[in-house]
Amino acid sequence: MKKLPFIQPKKEFYLNVAVLLLVLNKLFETSRGKKNLNIDRIQTFYFLVNNPQILNKVLAHFNKKQIEIDVTDYYTVEKIFLDVSDLYDKKKLAVLIRFITLKGYVAVDFTKEDGFVFCLNSSGEDIVESLNSSYFKKITFFTEAALTLRSKNLSSINTFINSLIR
Repeated sequence: MKKLPFIQPKKEFYLNVAVLLLVLNKLFETSRGKKNLNIDRIQTFYFLVNNPQILNKVLAHFNKKQIEIDVTDYYTVEKIFLDVSDLYDKKKLAVLIRFITLKGYVAVDFTKEDGFVFCLNSSGEDIVESLNSSYFKKITFFTEAALTLRSKNLSSINTFINSLIR
């Protein structure tokens, strides 16, 4: 008897590409128009939008408005036994960024302060506009909630996240 494969959605490559594009679409610049979404910021925000229960705690910690999260985003095996690899696995993120760069979905600039910073170009924006399923609408909602954290020091966000997951 053969076992049926179990596909874990969070490990599906193209789903992760789409989530990354949504993060880049909303969070690539500060409210003052400064591009500052470097690899480290992408990794932190990518982790937060994939873990809305952690996002809510971070928002509360920084006295920002929390979001209403569906019970299915709290009480799943995946959320109870948190996979923190998205926060620490730079190889996975590098593969995703390399893919979207080679596909021509992003523009990359270099700044003295932040190093290489990323934002979507028109091709990437076209892809994001086509992501209209309920799942992607939910991810977009989470990225919009994370907008209030763009101006926060990345080190202080990561320190707080680390205190939550230990």
